[in-house]
Amino acid sequence: MDSWKVTSAVVFLSSVLVSSVQGGTICYAVTDLGSLGGVWGCANDVNAGGQVVGQRFAANGGVNRAFLFHNGATTDIGDLTNGGGSCAYAINLWGQVVGGSCTGGSGAEHAFLFNRGVITDLGTLGGRWSCAYGINDKSQVVGAAYTADDAVQHAFLYSNGAMTDLNSLIAPGWELICATAINNNGLIVGMGVNSSGQADAFLLTPTPEPSALVILGIGAVSLSAYFLRARQGIGRGSR
Repeated sequence: MDSWKVTSAVVFLSSVLVSSVQGGTICYAVTDLGSLGGVWGCANDVNAGGQVVGQRFAANGGVNRAFLFHNGATTDIGDLTNGGGSCAYAINLWGQVVGGSCTGGSGAEHAFLFNRGVITDLGTLGGRWSCAYGINDKSQVVGAAYTADDAVQHAFLYSNGAMTDLNSLIAPGWELICATAINNNGLIVGMGVNSSGQADAFLLTPTPEPSALVILGIGAVSLSAYFLRARQGIGRGSR
């Protein structure tokens, strides 16, 4: 977490008041992000536009509710069950929010995407539970979900309307348990179990599939042959 993001029992957004000369002290102003009628809250992310997301206890029975702070107002994002608990963990440049929400089933919680006032269930990897922790400006979402029969928890990538187990996209050796963030270049970070059986942090870097590399290689060879023939033609024509 960046050092300038601060959270306490009173949720707030910090903005720079005074920045002195190089090596000087930076001061901050504290803004109370308001409440949803409850007594506790926590902010989890802020985008470049100053929009903040997190969760607060609401007045309706003290359930945890996802919120969006924008233009000086705190708004209840909602949930997937019309009254259940929810939590927002990340927001991208376009104001799209991701998190987790109760679905009404026994112990069931699903990852959600909130976009322009509409909250969408992102599903799971076959089990009862999932939660989204990160989203980039390309609307790619990462998080964690149970597989079929709640057998294990795996990291997921949600892109183009489909949730994919990230373990299906890597070579054997690691078991990816949870993905917590994704940047605009598609790099993903999180926690997994390495080849030694130890829990450890990971970084995933996108790499082309072997078939794509073959096609790229064929294209490069064909392009080189074309330019070679063109140069030979120019040479003959100048004699």
